Amino acid sequence: MYHWSEKYLQIAYKNMNCSKFVEHVLRDRFGIEYSFPQSEGSLFNQSQQIRDAMPSFCERTDAPKDGDMVLMHGKRLMCHVGIYVRIGYKAYVLHTESSLATAALHPINELKNFGYQVEGFYKWLK
Repeated sequence: MYHWSEKYLQIAYKNMNCSKFVEHVLRDRFGIEYSFPQSEGSLFNQSQQIRDAMPSFCERTDAPKDGDMVLMHGKRLMCHVGIYVRIGYKAYVLHTESSLATAALHPINELKNFGYQVEGFYKWLK
């Protein structure tokens, strides 16, 4: 059985960092036009800019739905972003990062095995 998220698993990290990947999926799948702050400096600077701008583009939710943002911490980065995906009764995050050759779909309850901790789920303000 094909799931919509499979379409994005072939996208190479070298073509899109995590925020650019989320922007692409939002636009392509959900029709949401959003651009994360981009930093010419370090990933830490970009992470701080994303965190500072969050109240203007999303709000925390305890009932995430497909397409909501998953904010994670880990791997020495202040934040890492992905897209919430539910397949059947299981929750996943669709994301990409430098150690991945392509985008990945990881079960949320197994993210700690990949060095991530979920900070929260956020729905997009439209």
